[in-house]
Amino acid sequence: MEANVCQHCGQAAFVVEKEAQDKKGFLYILLGWLFVALSVVFLPLLFGGAALYMGAMTFFDRSRTHGAILMGAAMFATLLGLLFSVFVAGTILI
Repeated sequence: MEANVCQHCGQAAFVVEKEAQDKKGFLYILLGWLFVALSVVFLPLLFGGAALYMGAMTFFDRSRTHGAILMGAAMFATLLGLLFSVFVAGTILI
């Protein structure tokens, strides 16, 4: 927390923007990696698409580097999940 002085009245005004900015977009990261893991073993098109969306949201809201890594991992996990489902179940839907 930072203390600034109001120019009009002279009282201390506390700014809490830094803490809120640090926590912004954390849920995107958490859900993104969860969806990446799920897309390898279960419904790769659905969870892979969700992971790709969470990666894009992370890219724009929190960290460009982490978002790009998450999007790359989402694409790789989706392709891997599709290969597993074709070879194991014979369809891309599972």
